[in-house]
Amino acid sequence: MSQPTSIKFGVEFEMVIRPNQAGLFLLEKHFEFKPIANNSDSIGNLYDEQKNLNRTAIIDLLQNYLMQQGLEVNFDDNNAEESERPVRDYRLWSIIGDSSIVEGNDGYGIEIVTPILLTEVGHASLFFRGEWQSRIQMI
Repeated sequence: MSQPTSIKFGVEFEMVIRPNQAGLFLLEKHFEFKPIANNSDSIGNLYDEQKNLNRTAIIDLLQNYLMQQGLEVNFDDNNAEESERPVRDYRLWSIIGDSSIVEGNDGYGIEIVTPILLTEVGHASLFFRGEWQSRIQMI
């Protein structure tokens, strides 16, 4: 009889976040979030700067939430150039802005990345087990 095989993997959750009224209240009260009018495309650089500040505020809120759930989180400077960011610790959760996501005026492209997760695959039938299932359910 063969032994179960351990597999290491990670999961990326890519999403567009559009804060509701309760979310807007928290973001405006505790972070540097300012709603942007839907016709702000014409403002150019000011629009882009506020959009980046708002995305950072959402990331900060999500990082705080994960920490309150007892999860360890990487703290990236999402406004820094890629070459200036610290090396990511893949044993921790990460929340980053994702420019590849089409977000629209009122949305913010965010990616939540799990730490390296471990599971075992059984021999007779495919089954997965491990702590990773409860960690992902928190999200």
